[in-house]
Amino acid sequence: VYSFELAPNVYDIRAELEGYHTELVENVEVTQGDTTTVDIIMTPVYLGGIQGVVDLQGGAGNVQDVEITAGDQAVHPDPTGHYLINIMPGTYDVKASLVGYKDSTIVGVIVYENQITSDIDFTLYPYQPGYIEGTIALIDTIHKYKHKGNVQNVVFTIEDTSGNSVEPDSVYGPQSDGYYKITISSGTYNITALLDGYQDSTITCVEVAEGDTTSGVDFTLYAFPGSIEGIVTLSDGHGPGHGPGNVQNVEVTAGGIMVHPDSTGHYEIVIGPGTYDVTATYDSLYYYPQTIENVVVIEGQATTGIDFNLQWMGAIQGTVTLETGGTGNVQDVEINIYDDGNIIATTNPGVDNTYIIYLVPGIYDSVTASLDGYHDSTVVDVNIQAGTITIVDFELQLIKPGHIEGFVTLAGYGTGNVQEVEFTVIDTADNPVIPDSLYGPDSTGYYEIYLYEGTYDVTAELVDYYPQTITDIEVIELQYTNVNFTLTPMEGAIEGHITLIKGTSSSQSVVITAVGDSTGYTSTAQPDSVNNYAIPLLPPDFYDVSAELFAYFPVPDTQNVQVIQNDTTRGVNFTLYSYIDFYDFTTIPGFTYNNILWTDNHPDFKINIDLLNDSTLTYDELTITDTMLTIWIDGIIAYNQVPNNPDNRVEIDYINNTTHKVSIVLRDSLDEFTQGDHTFQIKVDWNEKDVWMLSDIYHFSVDITPPQIISNNAWITSETEFRAEVLDNESQVDPTSLMLKLYSPCDTITDTLIYLAPSITYSNNIASVMVSIDIINQLLAGDYNFIYAQWSADNNVELHSEATYPYVLDISPPVVEFTSPTVNNIPYGDDVLIAGNYYDLVDSISVASGIDVSATKLYVDGEDITENAIIDSNNFTYTQLSPNVGPHTATIVVYDNAGNVAQDIISYFIGDGIPIISNVKIEAGNVSENYFNPSYPITYKATISPNNNVPIQQESINLNIYKRVLVQGMEIDTLLIANASINITGTDTFSIEKDSIMFNFEQNDIGLRFELSAKNIYNVETTDNYLAYADFTSPVITIVSPEDNAIFQMSSTVNISANYTDNIMTKAKKKGTGCGVDTSKVSLQLIDPFGNFIPVDNPEITSTNINWTTDPLTEAGEYTIKLTVGDNVGNIAIE
Repeated sequence: VYSFELAPNVYDIRAELEGYHTELVENVEVTQGDTTTVDIIMTPVYLGGIQGVVDLQGGAGNVQDVEITAGDQAVHPDPTGHYLINIMPGTYDVKASLVGYKDSTIVGVIVYENQITSDIDFTLYPYQPGYIEGTIALIDTIHKYKHKGNVQNVVFTIEDTSGNSVEPDSVYGPQSDGYYKITISSGTYNITALLDGYQDSTITCVEVAEGDTTSGVDFTLYAFPGSIEGIVTLSDGHGPGHGPGNVQNVEVTAGGIMVHPDSTGHYEIVIGPGTYDVTATYDSLYYYPQTIENVVVIEGQATTGIDFNLQWMGAIQGTVTLETGGTGNVQDVEINIYDDGNIIATTNPGVDNTYIIYLVPGIYDSVTASLDGYHDSTVVDVNIQAGTITIVDFELQLIKPGHIEGFVTLAGYGTGNVQEVEFTVIDTADNPVIPDSLYGPDSTGYYEIYLYEGTYDVTAELVDYYPQTITDIEVIELQYTNVNFTLTPMEGAIEGHITLIKGTSSSQSVVITAVGDSTGYTSTAQPDSVNNYAIPLLPPDFYDVSAELFAYFPVPDTQNVQVIQNDTTRGVNFTLYSYIDFYDFTTIPGFTYNNILWTDNHPDFKINIDLLNDSTLTYDELTITDTMLTIWIDGIIAYNQVPNNPDNRVEIDYINNTTHKVSIVLRDSLDEFTQGDHTFQIKVDWNEKDVWMLSDIYHFSVDITPPQIISNNAWITSETEFRAEVLDNESQVDPTSLMLKLYSPCDTITDTLIYLAPSITYSNNIASVMVSIDIINQLLAGDYNFIYAQWSADNNVELHSEATYPYVLDISPPVVEFTSPTVNNIPYGDDVLIAGNYYDLVDSISVASGIDVSATKLYVDGEDITENAIIDSNNFTYTQLSPNVGPHTATIVVYDNAGNVAQDIISYFIGDGIPIISNVKIEAGNVSENYFNPSYPITYKATISPNNNVPIQQESINLNIYKRVLVQGMEIDTLLIANASINITGTDTFSIEKDSIMFNFEQNDIGLRFELSAKNIYNVETTDNYLAYADFTSPVITIVSPEDNAIFQMSSTVNISANYTDNIMTKAKKKGTGCGVDTSKVSLQLIDPFGNFIPVDNPEITSTNINWTTDPLTEAGEYTIKLTVGDNVGNIAIE
């Protein structure tokens, strides 16, 4: 598809593609706002051809090595000289060329489509090269130039008189004496000699005749260096030219070339072009060296003004000694000369403890001697005079340490040992420092640290104590600095377990308290869900630990629990006993729903309370008569007195003092309560014992509303499930009260009862019963297709409800079908659209209830993907993203609103299920290649395997055999045998064989094409084409070494090497690669002058060549080499 955005106008459209005819559509009108459609059909251009014969007139060339070119196509002739070029129609210049022969060109050869232009023949003649010889001389115009060129590095460029570059056959030399010789074809040439650093030299119009030598073509190349020039002066501080010594002794160096100035100080360095650093030195008289960088030299030019003024130097010298008692080494002392704040010279003393530094005369700020562990020594205003030595000796004094001393105190009640405290020291650059010496701490905490003068941060550390760092401590040589440390112990912890005996309280409500004996530090904690507790972060001390919980007897404190720094004291456990074991509230009378419920049938609010004693308690028994009972209803006190003093609102049922059971009935009318949720709470208070218990808040419901009946199925099917939702907000529906009565339209509920349903199932608020179509048909009357259903239900407080609903007949399932996918085989990686439609069927009896979209389900490969599909009342779609390779299924399940169900299933296959055809071959004699000798019967074999476990249809396997013919340069296939009879063996994987195929060659025949096809069970087909060329020509042998009639000296060894190829040459003269050389059929024989065979041991044989070297040959005379080569179908060649 193509498109243009064009302004309104009339256009011509041309379509071009290489290999196709150009198509032109004229007068295409483009109007504003419209799209003009122009379809173009392009037809291919069929090849034509050029053919002819090449003939070599003399020479040692091989006609098969001739290259025939036309346009961008190139071919080689066959052994008879015939060639054919398949090429696009057009006009070409055809050229034949071969090394050692003169090229030949035929111009203007016209090629027509689907036709061959014949008789384009060539005759090539060998040529004799000519020769050019002469000498080359190199001339240096400046005799001081030291980099003389090497004449053997001279190269030549050769052009013809039209300026085209020409490659000679060979070039000999130049030799060291300058002689050279060039071998080249006859003609007239311009020759140039080139050498880096020399001017090019060109000699024009050198004529070369075939077989002759043109002598005296001599070249002279002239060097073209540059130079660096300047003046050197010597100075002693009184101006240039006043320094002692001879300026002619100065050395000026650049690029490895050194010269001396003349008596005037002038110097010149002759040097090749480039960029150099130039240096002037006069070491014997201590002149300061000078370098000028990046001096540029241009060929043939002098770079001037590179002048030097060398300064006469003086020296500073002395001896260095160190104070005894230190460990320093004099050779490590650093001597620095300072001037204007910068170090301008540095040295170290030698093994004799002396040093010397040469300097430009002048007064320098200072000279300093330095060594770690020693005080620097400095001499200022050092006067250096030219030609003299200034003596400066140094004696370096040891640096003495200062002292940090003090006490380390361990705070709190930890158990640490002050003598185990460790110190670390860092300097102001955060580098660790090892003290010169360290004492303590001793048992009193006293310590002493020896450090050299400076500023330090010191840290005191002890295991299980918090470290302390004191920063910026100034240490002064031989002085004491007092620094004290106080280390605080890390906190410890107490852990234990809580056990509650009887009662209903949670252990997580217990409060555990720890109080330190020495510090009074107090901390609390509560247990976790598994009754364990932990009190962390306790300073080391002895603690009193207690546990408390309301309504449980207090326990004695656990005293003197030791907490150690950074440690946990475990096993501090407590057991607490409940005042009251448990209490229980139940409802009376009867059925329990949401704790308590009643209606006007049950006006009383009655509560049971069980109070049970534990004989392990030390308290006296707690009796009901000791108890004050308080009851709250909806947060308001409804009862508050001792139960044995009933009033007109409370009825006490006290059983005995042993079980401690009491029942309380509050006599209240229903009017005091509203429909819905209410609360009550009870408190039991034994005032005399100072023990009381408050219950949780409990809920109860009041129900004054009958059940609610909602029918959610109003359709009759072939076996109808009559269903209704029966709900009650506060109490529960009584399943035994459920009833269903069915009536025809002509009856009334007060007239004849047509049908009373049997027992009804009630689950999850749904009442249901199955009724067969036979019963329904008895109820239908006249032309009616519906009936009435009356539901009735009671709840557990005996409130009654009724509801009547019509049920319409629908016994026909929906109609459903898939519309996609429409093909069985889908490429792997593609998305698959799964789609279809459905509708609810209407017939003469049924009424369409409509599709129940919520019940419709789509499954792909057994997985419910409904939530990801688009489903409405008529259609469904789902896109399966890049499904895996292999078979797949999709299933759609559709319900109508009456519950009738229909489904459809579709199967499809995702790519790579195409059968695999392999092991294809032909067998001709003992050959298993795609070549055959046409005189042999041919056997075709192949294997067909299933792909991804998709079975193959055996009956679909088919073999067609075609004959390939060359027609006007085109390869054409014609059907030879259709649906050939074949032998098929195997089950899942099949072996295919077609034997005894006889094929007789005719004019223009090339070979056979075998077309094998098969389908899998999804009708996915694969086809394999196998092309078998006929090979009835022998290999071609070329003996490379030795040449024919070559002459060797006695006792020489001779290298024998040859190349060979196997080509196809059919009657249609189609040349190509043959079936290949059989290396087992390659043999080499060497025959001496007397007809004896010389053993040929272990020649190197490959599929394309043979190589072997003889032992020394000792018999004079003519030797014969015989090479035999056979191909894989038995064709033999002998050379």
